[in-house]
Amino acid sequence: MRILISAILFIILCTAFLSCKQQDLNYIVYYQKVNEIDSVYKLANKPKEAAKQYKKLFRKYEPKNQDLIQEYGNYITLADQHNIKFKRKKSLKKLIHLLAPGQHHDWQRPYYPLFNKYGIDSLKVKWEMAIWESNLNKVLLDSFSVAMERDQAPRIAKDYDLVELNNEKNFELLKWTFENFGYPSREIIGLKGNRGRDIHVSTLIINQFATKNYEYLKNELIKYVKSGDLEPTSYASFIDQYEVLKERGVIYGERLSFEDVLDTIQIDKNRKNIGLPSMKHTQILIKMKHKDLKK
Repeated sequence: MRILISAILFIILCTAFLSCKQQDLNYIVYYQKVNEIDSVYKLANKPKEAAKQYKKLFRKYEPKNQDLIQEYGNYITLADQHNIKFKRKKSLKKLIHLLAPGQHHDWQRPYYPLFNKYGIDSLKVKWEMAIWESNLNKVLLDSFSVAMERDQAPRIAKDYDLVELNNEKNFELLKWTFENFGYPSREIIGLKGNRGRDIHVSTLIINQFATKNYEYLKNELIKYVKSGDLEPTSYASFIDQYEVLKERGVIYGERLSFEDVLDTIQIDKNRKNIGLPSMKHTQILIKMKHKDLKK
């Protein structure tokens, strides 16, 4: 009995330790490592080495699957191709949940062969999608559906007084959400709101760039980049929109075409500091993305 109690206590302590350790992780380091591994894969053309490095990274960090890099999808694909062990069905189900809030309806198409290979048919994909959707925060989903309508309607009508008033209402919603739920990521509220309206929290945030709330958001949002809840691209777009407004150029190169950016060395340094790939690396990723979409 004493041995059993000791074993249970040990498991509880280990779980608590791992939980604390996970909370202390800085996802900027994760993003930086993903950029390095993506270069090993796509620039150095060492896919097997990239898969091994991804496997090691995902032991430490819960994976993300950024729109341009698709790091977790790449890992599973490469691991399968090069006979590197991965938790097949479990990993593929996790991938479905990461891809679920994707921005296009056929997000799963490149992974059909893998799903079929490991016994995941279209019905099982829909089932996993339903599981993911059932875990969304319906209160926040409703609130941000209203916020998107509130943000867009007066801009279309060019009612700038109402734009300013609604910006403040949306800021109060953002602040309340941060204080009570954390960042309203796509994993929490998805990308589709009421009546099929797209929800893009990053749009609501970027539209705050010319308000008195800029400094608060600048300091608050970097916390969510570090926690892994906010992609660095959204943070960079927000900051650069403000810098363009102030006619001070850009810091991260996210609001101007790369041809307009002069100080690439400093900008690449700034990009690395928040986990973004270099400008050259990003250009390659964009070209590959466009190529994939054409297919």
